[in-house]
Amino acid sequence: MSRRFWLNLILLLVVVVLVLVIGYQPKPGNSTQPLFVTAAYQASDIRIQRMGKADIHIQRQQNEWQLLEPGFAPVNSERIKLLLTVLQEPVIATYNPEGKDLSAFGLDPGKIKLTINEEEATFGSTNPVTLNRYILKNRKIYTIREIVYGVLGTSVTSFLTHRLLPEGTSVIEVEAPALLSHLSGTVWRQMEARDIADMTGDETILGKVKLTVQSSDIKQEKHLIELGIIAIKPLLVLGRSDLQVKYTFDLRMEPGGSLQIINKRNEENE
Repeated sequence: MSRRFWLNLILLLVVVVLVLVIGYQPKPGNSTQPLFVTAAYQASDIRIQRMGKADIHIQRQQNEWQLLEPGFAPVNSERIKLLLTVLQEPVIATYNPEGKDLSAFGLDPGKIKLTINEEEATFGSTNPVTLNRYILKNRKIYTIREIVYGVLGTSVTSFLTHRLLPEGTSVIEVEAPALLSHLSGTVWRQMEARDIADMTGDETILGKVKLTVQSSDIKQEKHLIELGIIAIKPLLVLGRSDLQVKYTFDLRMEPGGSLQIINKRNEENE
């Protein structure tokens, strides 16, 4: 082969490399740059928006995380710790989105939008080669490792504890059918289920319990919680349609015929 052929081949390879560099513009030395500025200890407000699913709004109140949307409920702190690891997740590469089709990155529309305090990030698809996740934030496209996306996409149930109400919540008023009317506000406040699960949508509601509660934070906001009675014996199963979760409680029949709740925490201590 002639010298001209090899020279043209080298020039062609140089052009291809330049096109790739100009097209994607990854920033060198950014592997230690975190995706978020907010540190985990500073996080106090979390919003998760998912296509086709209920939005989730979680706030930290007096060092305890509480669910505010789609309903008022206590939150599993370990789940939040896992979610907040995204704050220090290092950026692997940065791309300029100008002139690019965001839908090719799964970012138009985005699959999930995560807002922590005031910082907003949209999660797209994964790179088919590296399996890193595309993120749109501050008008830049980033890639990070696939760490918390699965947590963000799960049901509300996965963020909850087995407690029916957050610690310190006051029960102001109870409306319940006769079989459960003897249970005081204190009992409802302390109730802890043996199991929680997603509602399937085909549950039959036998009756309803309405709890008017007040949070223990500075705002002391009131919340109305409606519980559908799905089963009474041998286990008490209560469902919350706003959260699409059902709680299963152990029961004990007292000599007088009244039902008493056996809390999970009390049962473990016996």
